[in-house]
Amino acid sequence: MVEEALSSGGSLFYVGDKKQAIYRFRGGDVSLFDSVQDNLQHFSLKHGSLITNYRSQKEIVQFNNEIFSEKNLRRFINRVGEWQEESFLFSQADVGKILNVFGGSKQKWRKEHAYGYVRV
Repeated sequence: MVEEALSSGGSLFYVGDKKQAIYRFRGGDVSLFDSVQDNLQHFSLKHGSLITNYRSQKEIVQFNNEIFSEKNLRRFINRVGEWQEESFLFSQADVGKILNVFGGSKQKWRKEHAYGYVRV
């Protein structure tokens, strides 16, 4: 259906967050984000991400940036091996997927507003 719409001049707009899809909330599937790009690459797709957080204050954004930084994620992944049985260790593919999901998560905060809003 999507390919038909795109090939006949239509458009597709979808919004999502890989970081939230990993929790599988309401059936979320993080692989869908990548499959759209992979399966529809012959169309001229535009990909965008919001890098400014319009809702959270500076301290929250800074905290999240630090927690989900590549350095912290790698530290967590390495420590899992110390805490868990060997059968639970992350494969290199798993590590790549985790870093991919959180790779673009660093945000800026809106300096002019104590409280924010989203405008597209």
